[in-house]
Order: sequence, then C-alpha cells, then structure tokens
Amino acid sequence: MVRTLSLRISKFIHAHNPQSSSVEVLQYAVSIFLNSVLVVTFVLGIALATRHLEEALTVFGAFAVLRYFSGGLHLQSSTFCNVLSALTFVGLTHMPAFPVPLTVACTALALINVALHAPRSAAKNNFAEKKYKMHLKVCAMLIVASNFYLLSSLVALTFFIQSAMMTNTLYKISRRLDPHEKFVTR
Repeated sequence: MVRTLSLRISKFIHAHNPQSSSVEVLQYAVSIFLNSVLVVTFVLGIALATRHLEEALTVFGAFAVLRYFSGGLHLQSSTFCNVLSALTFVGLTHMPAFPVPLTVACTALALINVALHAPRSAAKNNFAEKKYKMHLKVCAMLIVASNFYLLSSLVALTFFIQSAMMTNTLYKISRRLDPHEKFVTR
C-alpha cells in the first residue's frame, strides 16, 4: 500500500518537476516519509485513546533526539520496521514508572552502550560521520547522561532501547524472529 502510494506521488512530482530527482529516488524518500507518518499517526491515535499522549510525545522526542546523534541499525523491510516501531512505541508509552535505582541502572546501561557503539550508521563510508565521530558520540552521551538529572524511567527505557539498536545483539535477535529479513549494518 505504502509502496504503491509513494510510487504514484513520486511520478506526480516528477511529471510536474522534470528537474527533480529520478522517480526511484523520489519514491524512496516519499516512502520513508509515509512510513514515518503511518507509525506516528498510529501511535498517537492509540496514545490519545488511552490518555497517554504526554508519554507518547516523550518517547518520540527522546528516541528521535538520541537516534539523530547515535544512529542505529535499519531494517530493509518497511513493513517489518513499521510493525516493530509501532509495537515498541506503543509498549513504551504504556510502561508503568519504575523505581529510581532501576531508572539510574537503565540510564547507565544506555550510556555504556552509547559510549561503546555510537555513532552507528547504515552508510559504510559516511564521510561526515568519520569526520565528526567523536562529536556525535559526545553529544549522544550527554543526551543519555541528562537522564541522571531528569530521572525519568520512561526516558531511561527509551534510551536503553535506542542504544540497543546500535549493537549486533539486536541484529541477531531480529534474525531469529524473521530469518528471511535483510538488515543494513555498518
């Protein structure tokens, strides 16, 4: 469904602006946008219905900011990615708060993961990442460390899950869930 819609939109854009990128490049970009809108709309709809909108916005914000600086593994199948993302975000949004010592431990584990693995990109030879690797790592670490001040169990768990997406452990677990799935790694 998303693939067909993104193709139609891409052809429309290309027909009305011949100087634009190729239909294939446009389709890829439109597909990413539509998939993101689909996941966000689904999660926010559930959050509104269950009165967890603030938690959903917190999860989206924490995840997006950390992911921007830290990177992570990407699934090539947009369907599998949408389902996994939606389930993860809905699950996080509805998690009960847990005690401060557990929040600190979860934040510390996320910080260790980020220190060891960030930044992690799908691009094999990302010049910008190589040039600014230490800057990205420090920014990601500072973002995670901010939760030692906030002490939000929701943010701690969100950071932990995002930091796990930089490790090969997630890749191995996901391969067991769907052995035919291809993953993009470093």
